[in-house]
Amino acid sequence: MVSVRVEVRVGPVARTPKDDAPDASGKPNDVVDSTGKVDSGLEPPPTGRLVQVRVAIAIAALETLGVVVYAISVAVAAIRTPGTISAWPVEVAIYLIFAGGLFLVLRGLIDGRGFARAPFVVAQMFGLIVGWTLLSGTDFVRFGAVIILLMSATGLAAGLSPALRAHLGR
Repeated sequence: MVSVRVEVRVGPVARTPKDDAPDASGKPNDVVDSTGKVDSGLEPPPTGRLVQVRVAIAIAALETLGVVVYAISVAVAAIRTPGTISAWPVEVAIYLIFAGGLFLVLRGLIDGRGFARAPFVVAQMFGLIVGWTLLSGTDFVRFGAVIILLMSATGLAAGLSPALRAHLGR
């Protein structure tokens, strides 16, 4: 004897332990929703709205890491070649403070806090200015400038997207 169970969902439905109990064949009972798709209790893949939020979070994380790595490289260069950077401890401290601010923005984006959007967008604008300025450098510097410009433009688009605004509750 074969049994088929069909549920029509109108809103969010909580799964019960009975739903996950195996049937006679030993397989768990999957729930079929109103569209005919099988719901085995797993989360759906991210939608377009969530992708923009994840892009903003990824860019904030990469920028935070990039500023920390740059601060370390300035410190290493100053220690290896004394006299090249006169106030390198101050410069490194400023970069690390900026990285700390970016980290707080990253945490705000992850936690869905509304305060994170404005500083994230401002950081992307700074990235566009830095990238544009670096375009006049050598080939290696121009390559880095293009990466900074692409990341900042993508971050600005994600930061101004309605999806991020909805995620942050504003």
